[in-house]
Amino acid sequence: MNNFHSNQIMHVTNVTLRVKDIERMLAFYLGFLKMTLIIQKDNAYFLGTSSKNVLVILIEEKEAIRAAKTVGLYHYALLLPTRHDLGVFFNYLLATNFDLGGASDHDVSEALYLQDPEGNGIEIYIDRLAKDWKFNGQQVVMTSQPLNYRTLLKEQGEYAQLPADTKMGHLHLHVNDISVAQRFFVETLGFAKMLDYGPSASFISTGHYHHHIAFNTWLGSNRPALGPHQTGMVAYEINVPSSLKDALIERLKKEKIAYSYTDNVISLYDINQTRVNIVIN
Repeated sequence: MNNFHSNQIMHVTNVTLRVKDIERMLAFYLGFLKMTLIIQKDNAYFLGTSSKNVLVILIEEKEAIRAAKTVGLYHYALLLPTRHDLGVFFNYLLATNFDLGGASDHDVSEALYLQDPEGNGIEIYIDRLAKDWKFNGQQVVMTSQPLNYRTLLKEQGEYAQLPADTKMGHLHLHVNDISVAQRFFVETLGFAKMLDYGPSASFISTGHYHHHIAFNTWLGSNRPALGPHQTGMVAYEINVPSSLKDALIERLKKEKIAYSYTDNVISLYDINQTRVNIVIN
């Protein structure tokens, strides 16, 4: 089976959210999604799996205010290990009467959509086998069809915790300009385009995955960035193999993008003024 999220593949590994109501958010992430609290450092809570894989970092700021329609996070996506895991989670959602935001079959994957208590979008999904993905030339075929609920509901079991092998599957962003986003993520960071979804969305990856990052202009083309005291995603982390480091730094210099490089971490800001921590492995 393909491993599209190993240290040898460039991919997003976790996201950092600024939150206002930490108790309510911990109740959701630990009590409902059943993540594991890996470590707490002052006002930062590192959440993930029992295997100590950090997926979400919550930064408490009691005076933060809710942002409205900014560029930045559309959703982050948690990739479950198997379809059985997705079915068990789906049955759990129904049993708890959780307000599901949506569900889709994307050909390459099957996905459920929800939001945390402060409005951050979350996708919970599984991949179909890569050998079964379809391509139209160089572009992967992805659609949005109704999810096959009946077969998912047959996957019975107890949802006791987020599966230990869950990974950050991909990150989907709101942006103001698709071409600017492609220049930053493709030409500068080094991802490859996998699909243009009309003129308003693009999907990119490395290792021929369907997408590690996506971005869209579905909010329009003149939205502000997240403010310094607004709730939402303030950072995300990208794994980059050490073999790609030198070429990446050269491209950053060529594009005159300010960055710092300390302890094998390149830190910079993306086109939405969100901090990106690039970890060299």
